[in-house]
Amino acid sequence: MRGLTEIDNKVYVAKENSSKLEVYNGLTFHQLSVIAVKGLEDPCDIVACRDDRQLFVAESDAIWQVSTSVRGQYVKFLTLDTTADKYRAPLMSLMFRHLLVISQPRSIHQHSTTDRRQLRVVHLPQYVKELCHAVETKRGTFVVGHLGTSKNGRQSAVSIDWFLL
Repeated sequence: MRGLTEIDNKVYVAKENSSKLEVYNGLTFHQLSVIAVKGLEDPCDIVACRDDRQLFVAESDAIWQVSTSVRGQYVKFLTLDTTADKYRAPLMSLMFRHLLVISQPRSIHQHSTTDRRQLRVVHLPQYVKELCHAVETKRGTFVVGHLGTSKNGRQSAVSIDWFLL
């Protein structure tokens, strides 16, 4: 399994090397259906926008937007720049209709889910060796899990209130 997310008591599961998303009842865990996404090859993360009933599924070179309310409705939301290997197995989080795409070694790309615009890019300090996860706060700052601190390059840390640059 590569990731899972939930909307309206339905759990959506993305599996390695699969173009299909499995849908389960969130209470009984019985499989309800499968969503086939033609063109999706190897998902590495999945997040949900509850406001719009949309899933965002990342693979190494693209992010797909998949409707949970209209069967068979999906689109390649973003094509990722893989020239510098910067989106190697991208990770995502989603808040306030802002999709955060975490790229390596240390930047966060914020996109609007309503019009696909890249809103901002945050470059983290050199001592951050690898990003593990990031979420946006209501104040427009980030909470970031990462490897590497200013004192120890091998230490894991959570940094709070990194502002958008």
